[in-house]
Amino acid sequence: LLELTHDIIIVRDKNNVITYWNQAAETLYGWKKEEAVGKFIDEFLSSVFPLPRDELQRIFLRDGQWEGELIHTRRDGTKIIVTSRWALQRDGAGNPLATLETNNDITQRKHAEELLRKSQAQYFAEAQKLSRTGSFCWNVSGGELHWSDETFSIFEYDLAVVPTIELVRQRVHPDDMPLFEEKIAKARGFTVDIEHRLLFPDGRIKHLHVVGRSANGQPDHRAFIGAVMDVTGAKQT
Repeated sequence: LLELTHDIIIVRDKNNVITYWNQAAETLYGWKKEEAVGKFIDEFLSSVFPLPRDELQRIFLRDGQWEGELIHTRRDGTKIIVTSRWALQRDGAGNPLATLETNNDITQRKHAEELLRKSQAQYFAEAQKLSRTGSFCWNVSGGELHWSDETFSIFEYDLAVVPTIELVRQRVHPDDMPLFEEKIAKARGFTVDIEHRLLFPDGRIKHLHVVGRSANGQPDHRAFIGAVMDVTGAKQT
C-alpha cells in the first residue's frame, strides 16, 4: 500500500537518517530507494525549514507530530515546495525511535497563488490610481508609516523615500496645520475623518479627504489604517 500511494512517504530513524523511501518519493525527487536509504535527510534534500531546525525539532518531540511547508531540492537541482506531515514513533520506554514523514508537492499551487496575489495587487494599484485614492498604515506608538504607491503619488514623494509624519507636515497647507495637528493628537481614538489642503513648493494646492480607523477597533492601537483621497477636482468643480 505504501508503494501504491501517490503520497511521498519517508521513514527516518532518531538521527534523521532515511530508512524507507517509497515509489512516490523516487518519482518526485529523482533518487532511487537504494540511493536515498542511509542518507541524512536534511542534507540529502537541502531542506529549508519555516523556522530554525532545532526549534522545530523541540516542537516535534514535545507534540509528537508536526505539519508545515518545506522547500526541498530534487536530484535535477529544481526547488519544490511540499506540505510535510511528521508523526513520531516511540519505543517501549517512551524514547524517540523513528519518524514517519508524508509529503505532498504543492509547488504549482503556490506558484498559482503567487501569480494571483501579484495580479490582485496590480489591479488594486490601478484602481487606486484611477480613483486617486491612496492607502496607508500608521503605527501610532512606534511612528512607522507605510504608504501605497498612489499615496506617494498624491504627496509627490519618490517611492524610495521613507514616509514619515514629518514629511506629511511639510506638505500640509500652513493655514490647515492647526486642524491637522488637532486630528493627529486625537488619532489614538477609534476613527479620523479630515479634509485639508496640501501646498507644494511651486504653489500648487491639492485638497485631500483622509479617513482612517483603528486596525483592531481599540484605542491605543498598534496600527491605524486609512485612505487618502485627492478631491481637488471635486473641490474645484
